[in-house]
Amino acid sequence: MAVEAHEDVGQDVMSHQENTPLLHAHNEPFKPQAKDIWLEIRLLLKRCPPLVVTYLLQFFPSVLATLIAGHLGADDLGAASIGATTIAIFGSSFVSGMATTLDTLCAQSYGFGDLHTVGLHVQRMVLLMELACVPIAAFWIASPYLLSFVVKQPHLALKAGTFLRMSAIGLPSQALFEAARRFLQVQGDFHTAMLMIALCMPVNALISWTLAFPLGMGLDGAALGSSLSQILRAALLLLYIASARGSWSHRC
Repeated sequence: MAVEAHEDVGQDVMSHQENTPLLHAHNEPFKPQAKDIWLEIRLLLKRCPPLVVTYLLQFFPSVLATLIAGHLGADDLGAASIGATTIAIFGSSFVSGMATTLDTLCAQSYGFGDLHTVGLHVQRMVLLMELACVPIAAFWIASPYLLSFVVKQPHLALKAGTFLRMSAIGLPSQALFEAARRFLQVQGDFHTAMLMIALCMPVNALISWTLAFPLGMGLDGAALGSSLSQILRAALLLLYIASARGSWSHRC
């Protein structure tokens, strides 16, 4: 009797578990528990600060170039402002927008545990971003001529165009860094990219100041220093991914 009763109870439990819906019905309101809300708040507070700091630090090259231009003269300051605005509109916006696609694609693949597809998404997006950098860089290189249609002062258009030409050197590295940063973020690593930018900040300041003043390159030196620092931080981040995680593959 006891065995039969135990079997009946076990069958009832199994039947109940098999027939229990996994999702709430549409007419049943979802009531999150206080523990779940607290865990989500803790997760947001843990991951938001590194992202905010990363985005803030990415403005450092433009701010540094503007500060150096302010010590060079009024024309250099105006040219740096025109150049920084052009970079933000016809450069960084395209690169960041394309890289944001990885937030969705990689998150889905990583959620399914398909790490190989995550890597494929990143590598293919890098190729697309580098191809997109070709017309953007061409526009920047031709900017001394193109800006003359917008800027009334010819010498100011020439200075801003030269600034953009020097900045075009670091554009492919900027695209690579943005894609690699998304690759780490989708895996929960929000600190490495921030640390790479922080490490390259003093290098950027030193190179830009040396090229601008002791070597006499002026505003062009500030732009070249920013480009070299972008190359450095992209190389460091790619080296970290390839060595520490061993997740790079030539197949894409």
